[in-house]
Amino acid sequence: MKPATFILLALALAVPAAAQDARVTQERARLDLLAQKTQLMVERHLANARAFEERLDLSAAERELLAARDLEPANRVVLDTLSQIQLLLGKPEAEARVLAQSAAQRYAAQQQQMRILAQQDLARAEQLLKAGDAQEAERLARGVVNTIAWSSASTDWGNLPDAARQTLQRAEAMAGGAAEAQRQQREAEAYAKLQQEELSLEHQAEARHVAMLDTAWQRFMANDFDGAAELARAVLEEDRGNSYAQELLDATRDASRSAASERFQRDRVESYARWRESMESVRIPYNDVLTGPDKEHWAEITRLRGGGRSLGLAEADPEAAALRERLMGTRMDADFEELTLEQVANNIFFTTDIPISVDPEVSQDLDSAAEYVNLRGLRDLPVHSLLNILTSSVGEGLAWTIRNGRVYVTKAEKAAGLPVPRVHNIQDLTFPITDFKGVDIRDIPLPGEAGDDAETTVFASELDRVKLIEPDEVLNLVRENIARESWDAGLGYSIDFVDSNNLLVIHTPEVQQQVASFLDDLRAFSTSMVTLEARFYALTDAFIEEIGTDLRGLGPSGQLGEEFELDDIALENTQGLDNNGDGTGAPKAGAFFDDVDQVYGMATENFFGNPLGSLLSTVGGGAFQFAILDDTSVNIVMTAIEKSRNAFEISSPVVSVYNTQRAFVTVVNQVSFVQGYDVDVATAAFIADPNIGVVQEGIVLDVRPTISFDRKYVTLDVQTTVANLTRPIREITTNLGGASTEVSFALPQLDVQDAQTTVVVPDGGSVMLGGFKHVLYRNRTAESPWLADIPVLGFFFREKGLSDEMTDLIIVMRATISDYSELEGAPVSAR
Repeated sequence: MKPATFILLALALAVPAAAQDARVTQERARLDLLAQKTQLMVERHLANARAFEERLDLSAAERELLAARDLEPANRVVLDTLSQIQLLLGKPEAEARVLAQSAAQRYAAQQQQMRILAQQDLARAEQLLKAGDAQEAERLARGVVNTIAWSSASTDWGNLPDAARQTLQRAEAMAGGAAEAQRQQREAEAYAKLQQEELSLEHQAEARHVAMLDTAWQRFMANDFDGAAELARAVLEEDRGNSYAQELLDATRDASRSAASERFQRDRVESYARWRESMESVRIPYNDVLTGPDKEHWAEITRLRGGGRSLGLAEADPEAAALRERLMGTRMDADFEELTLEQVANNIFFTTDIPISVDPEVSQDLDSAAEYVNLRGLRDLPVHSLLNILTSSVGEGLAWTIRNGRVYVTKAEKAAGLPVPRVHNIQDLTFPITDFKGVDIRDIPLPGEAGDDAETTVFASELDRVKLIEPDEVLNLVRENIARESWDAGLGYSIDFVDSNNLLVIHTPEVQQQVASFLDDLRAFSTSMVTLEARFYALTDAFIEEIGTDLRGLGPSGQLGEEFELDDIALENTQGLDNNGDGTGAPKAGAFFDDVDQVYGMATENFFGNPLGSLLSTVGGGAFQFAILDDTSVNIVMTAIEKSRNAFEISSPVVSVYNTQRAFVTVVNQVSFVQGYDVDVATAAFIADPNIGVVQEGIVLDVRPTISFDRKYVTLDVQTTVANLTRPIREITTNLGGASTEVSFALPQLDVQDAQTTVVVPDGGSVMLGGFKHVLYRNRTAESPWLADIPVLGFFFREKGLSDEMTDLIIVMRATISDYSELEGAPVSAR
């Protein structure tokens, strides 16, 4: 042992026990850190040496290995690698042995140092045992035992291993009782503290969950379904049994899917509408019920063709129009007694400042006849009305007119002015309108009546073609309502036909304008159109459910491939339809017992003989089969199905018709069927030539609109027919006689619903026609008597079915008045 080692040991024994313990602990920590650092540096030098060796730089590799050997002289990997490198460098073997001896000495010093530290720890452990600190003594003794166990086998520890084990045993024995009591106390304190903490955490978690669910509900109400689902899911991660969070999560999923579906449908509808609009704009330059032409085009055709009421007459004099407004707006009293017409005219002029003159010829005639004006008690009359009273009460054949900015009282023939001829087109009033009668789908055509009917064919010549008004009626209306006394007065005025579509009127410009206005008033009602937009909503809600159990389909001794038929007596109560039977044979046993001497068989057939529903079938669902093969063999077949259907179908036809014209809309399906046969007789044979009939099912909407006098309402005569063909179509089979082949006839059946009514709707309003409902509810049970009443087991002897079907047809019809004459009167800027 080196002198330095003895000095270190003496100093360690001389210091107080506490200081020595701290010193040992620090020294051990330092040595552990030094060992770790040494190990890392050795590994780094080895890695560098191998890298240099790969590059054939053997000198550099040797330097790295020498550095590693200095750090850890006993490392066999370092020593072996160094020997290999030195052999490659050609160094003498003696030098290698000297180097190895030096390394051995360093290794021995290291082992000596480990023994000294172990002795110090063991001595400290003995002191701690005497002081009663068994736990610390146990730690130190266990460290010494572990150091000895982990050291190299060549290290000479003397009697230190036995002493270390004895010290460890005494420390463990001393620390056992105290440690157990302390452990129990610590566990009790920890458990109480844990319970308190868990209770506090539970309250905190519950409050947090309530706050999170409240926030989630607010987000749900704000349609933030993703945020609400995230919060509900977070609550469930911490509290899987929270029913409120689960309910909210389910609600958010349903709402999210519904919102996504609505959003997807809305986006698809919008995108499809844009696509359709872009496509239709190429072919059809309008997209509304009534859309005017382009304003530049309208201005051009107005310039070329003139207005509808101008008739090529001179434009009205603005001065005359202003004077006429003054006559209508100026009022005065009339107290004329024994005055000449000239005096009355002057009185009016002085009172109203309206210039008025009397034809000298009229004045001379009145003076010769000694006729005077006597008008008294007329108060606050417009001058226009006073002039009318004056000319009708004085003399005969007098009238007044406006010429050269003055009111001129003269004879009627002079006041009318010179007649002018004008042609008034009435083709749009007198052309015939076709009444289109809707096809009749109420009846099934009998043999020989199939095919197109003249009355129901849309453009057949036999259809009723009704004229809104006859040309003679137009002429008579004009004569009786416009200047009616002038046509036969012998003044050159006349009205007659140029042809059936044009009237030639010879009269004054004022009357010509009155005739044109009168014809326009007729057009406003006769040529107006009504646009009918119909919406057919077909609603379907159907549900079907069937659950049942049968015992069927076993063979003898449980061999499923063989058949064991029950006696014919069983056929009286069964149909033999199990296992794809055709209903003619006996049923196959579903429960079978064979003990050689006695054979017993049993079957149950709890199924319905006809369909449960009409819209949904019971095909599909689940089918389960259980077989028990033994002396008593049983085969159980279970079926279960549930279906639902919700449909919403829309069709949207649009049709425009003239006022009082009849029109119809059809949405029908035509079905062909064998209606009969023509029999051709050949040699010893009959040949059947089938006659094909056609039956129509669907919807026919027949309507006639009538516009009210104030053009605010439309009266609709509506007739709606809904026909549904019953499927499958029933057939009957017969033969043509003798040994001829059988032939089949179809007997279709129609379910018809009809509604006829008259309704009044405002312009642009809608009316709804409903009541075409069909409700089918079936609740069936097929069971084996008595057996089906056994609790639990009765399930295996029962078949239950439920069908709930509802269909409804709703027709919504909108009527819009389309008046093309309004387009003419509107200014170009407004279009």
